[in-house]
Amino acid sequence: MPGQQCVHRRDVRHDDVASIVAAAVRAPSVHNTQPWRWRTTATGVALYADHERRLALADPQGRGMLISCGAALEHALVAARALGIEPLVHRSADPMDGGPVATIDLTWHLDAPDLDRARADLAVLLRRRTDHRRFTTWPVPPVLLQDLASVAARDGVQALPVLDPAARLRTELLVHQAQDVQGRDAGLVSEVRRCSADAEIGRTDGLVLSDALVVLATAFDAPRDWVVIGEALTALWLASTAAEISVVPLCQVVEVDQTRDVLRWDVLGGRLHPQLVVRLGWQELSRSTLPPTSRRSVAEVLDNGPDPSVTRDPRPGAEGPPAVGLHAVGGMLHDS
Repeated sequence: MPGQQCVHRRDVRHDDVASIVAAAVRAPSVHNTQPWRWRTTATGVALYADHERRLALADPQGRGMLISCGAALEHALVAARALGIEPLVHRSADPMDGGPVATIDLTWHLDAPDLDRARADLAVLLRRRTDHRRFTTWPVPPVLLQDLASVAARDGVQALPVLDPAARLRTELLVHQAQDVQGRDAGLVSEVRRCSADAEIGRTDGLVLSDALVVLATAFDAPRDWVVIGEALTALWLASTAAEISVVPLCQVVEVDQTRDVLRWDVLGGRLHPQLVVRLGWQELSRSTLPPTSRRSVAEVLDNGPDPSVTRDPRPGAEGPPAVGLHAVGGMLHDS
């Protein structure tokens, strides 16, 4: 049962589900794989991992796939609240078992006083970009960095700013080491570049001393932890974008087993499992805003019907829900 702010039940509208999924597909994903599928249910919508889009070489365990699904889940929750819905989430204990990663109940109204904030959050989220251009040399103030990290500290996630000089140097070296290891793997480089035109494999020019680094970590290293890391990443990204701070996830250092293990023991003291390193900084004010990268359409990723054993017909022209254009008008979702 929702909290006191959810005052009464509501009917689930297909237009609402399509708009929520339209926001969810704008989420960041590892190497732009966009590894998610959605299915309507009697009370809302369910999120599934699209295992066919998992990178076999770069992401053999599915860590990045589920982090990406978690980011899409948080996008969906922000969009639901902007539509006046209080979403109730039921997360799977084992999101790798082929069933839903999470289901979202969309049958409760959001209390009116929270609606303006929800719409403002959505407007911020829709202008989120992954901008790999070099940051300015202005450092992010430590107090602001701590405030942003605290937003991501939720559901068992710890967001740890790397402020100690020795730990900072060690983390930088591990990031570069992981990039070098992956850059020498021709098969992995080809796999990643098939998904992302802006592939980071082998790039070693991204980190400078003024860049802020935050490690997102969990006490355990199970698939469910990977999902909540994605949710925390979106929360951090939302707060950072609102503060005009740019965010770039550095996934290579956790994709390479050796560097992930060293990061855990040498930087985190063996207490936590690192799931993602995030770089934060300021972009130059004179720079233009990057256009959004291409996304899978709502029709590609949203299936009607509650039966998870039904596979969508992948042929061109196969029947499916209509694509929904998403834009912000006063911070609100609208169909076009």
